[in-house]
Amino acid sequence: MKSLEQDNKDLYFMMESQSPSNGFKALLYSINDDPYRSWCSGKSLIPKPQSPIQLSAKMRPGSILVDYWKVPVPIISKKIQKVINDLNIQNIEYFQVEILNSLTHEKNCDYVAFNLLNNECALDLNKSKYKSYKHLGFGVEGSDFSSIVFKSNFKPASLIFRLQEVSNAIVVHESLKNSLEKSGDSSLTFIEPKNWCG
Repeated sequence: MKSLEQDNKDLYFMMESQSPSNGFKALLYSINDDPYRSWCSGKSLIPKPQSPIQLSAKMRPGSILVDYWKVPVPIISKKIQKVINDLNIQNIEYFQVEILNSLTHEKNCDYVAFNLLNNECALDLNKSKYKSYKHLGFGVEGSDFSSIVFKSNFKPASLIFRLQEVSNAIVVHESLKNSLEKSGDSSLTFIEPKNWCG
């Protein structure tokens, strides 16, 4: 079944993170990163984050460190970073991360934060399903999507990217999805655009 209708028949999926089948995804809390920094703008981070970015992992019985978190900053394991680098993907900045275990106080340096560059304007808004909102009190406006349809002539520049229309979404090409599924854990989840909500 096609996930993205394109002339070139390429397939794309939405990349998400969930608790894996063998435990609970540990909750992460930022220690030293700027809470107002946007990791979804598609632009290079200026100023750069402190190095390393320090995070606290709140552990409970059954908690584990997984390969991918979306919050409080986008984080992947260095194993996943290698998969991405092996495909020569260029539109991404990496920053060293240090995760402090809240129970053992051990430090884990096997992760990097990542910032995707050059968000793509990709959606067919006449076919996608969404509701726009505006919060007058906070001056915030945006859209909640319940289904995504891409433009028929959309040809992205990279195998992984964010969307201009909904920047918290990360989209990956089928070739990257297949490589990540082979190397990552079950916290990595890939959803067909038509079934994605966010």
